[in-house]
Amino acid sequence: MIWIIIIILITVIGLNYISEYAFKEVTLSERKDKAKMFEVIKETNGYREEEYDKLGFEKLCIKSKDEKSLIGYYLNRHKESKKLIIIIHGYTANHFRSAQYIDFFTKEGFNILLIDVRSHGDSEGIYATYGFKEEKDLQIWIEFMKNKLGNDCIIGLHGHSMGAATVANYSNKCNETVKFIIAEAPYSSGRKIIKHQFKMAKAPFFLLYPCVNFKIKKRCEFSLEDVNPINSVKESTIPIMFIHGDEDRTIPYKMSMDMYIAKKQGIKELYIVSGANHLNSYGKDVELYEEKIKYFLKRVFK
Repeated sequence: MIWIIIIILITVIGLNYISEYAFKEVTLSERKDKAKMFEVIKETNGYREEEYDKLGFEKLCIKSKDEKSLIGYYLNRHKESKKLIIIIHGYTANHFRSAQYIDFFTKEGFNILLIDVRSHGDSEGIYATYGFKEEKDLQIWIEFMKNKLGNDCIIGLHGHSMGAATVANYSNKCNETVKFIIAEAPYSSGRKIIKHQFKMAKAPFFLLYPCVNFKIKKRCEFSLEDVNPINSVKESTIPIMFIHGDEDRTIPYKMSMDMYIAKKQGIKELYIVSGANHLNSYGKDVELYEEKIKYFLKRVFK
């Protein structure tokens, strides 16, 4: 009998240790710095660090509903333009990750807002919430920029990875100011992406997931079960373009395909980038990437 109790105790302690490690990987992985981000995008036509530093971004700050200071960087290249693209990075990244898109969108007549999502970059916060609280933060940014630029401004959203899931999750809540969404490598649900990550790590999902999600509910005040971008997309009428690399091991490209199929109303586009992994859909073929987005924008603004 005593051996059974010992085995149970060891199992419980071991499971708690492993689930604690998994919780930290899911919500608290080491955030990347500026140098790392420019290293990541150096193979694209994105800005070099020294070029970026000369651009003259205006630093902006908002307060989230839970009183976190969130930071964004606004580039006003077209003084008379009402067109704005808000670019949202992914998990462990920061706003420098989005620098690679600056040239393209400014040439298309957009001013640019790069944001550091909560708990990343210069923004406050401890935990990533997989788009749950980030979506609410995005709404505050949109209202802030409407007040800054005027109610007649035209806003587009471009998200990558967790940022893509955030904009997809927001897609059924967009008001008339938001005209389109570009979601690059989004996941379709919180549960499914964690299941995929556990599978890649050869970790037992059915044992760990309830423990990890319990810790998330207790400490982060949300549940992975509440993160369902695919359900928002099903209800959305806003134009959405899904972009995904077919060699993405971090987030399976099937998730973008599933959301593309799920969207029944409004304009939609799907661009599967051959040979691209999670970090280089844009860099894999810059010219084709830009042509695909130009075509999408023509459909949106025709």
